[in-house]
Formats: sequence, C-alpha cells, structure tokens
Amino acid sequence: MKILHTADIHLRGYQDEKWKTLQKIVDIGKREKIDVLAISGDLFDKGIDAERLRPNIREIFSKTGFKILIIPGNHDEDSFESGLYYGEDALF
Repeated sequence: MKILHTADIHLRGYQDEKWKTLQKIVDIGKREKIDVLAISGDLFDKGIDAERLRPNIREIFSKTGFKILIIPGNHDEDSFESGLYYGEDALF
C-alpha cells in the first residue's frame, strides 16, 4: 500500500499558493499511483474557509484514483460535520 502524507495546509483561498500546493500533492499522488493521501489536521485555516472552498475541494478530491483520508485539526474540526461532502474520494 502506498500512502502519501501531508498536514497543516491551512487553506484560505482558491488558487493561492497553498491551494496550488494542495493541487501539486494530488497530482503527485496520481503520478505515483498511491492508494491513500492522508491529510493530518488543518486542511483549512478556519471554518469559513472550508465553507467557501468546499465546491473547489470537491473537484480535486474526486476521480483521483485513491482515497483521501482527512483528519480534522484544531483549526478546522467543525468543518467536517456529518453529512458534508468533500468529493467522492474524501473520507473523514
């Protein structure tokens, strides 16, 4: 099993440097044919960032070819309530 791990991305805006870094990580996962991308805490900087970015996250967290395991951190723990959808490959 191939696992790619990252943490503390603290996304704030669409297409900013942190967003581009997340996209590069997903692209590396596709290229390397990983099984799981694990994001350990603080994908978002604040809950309001999650609300704003959720539609964009759905796009890059779908049809990746691998599962994306998101472990909420102290900055975004309320962003992953039951029933929220972050893409077909995202688990939390």
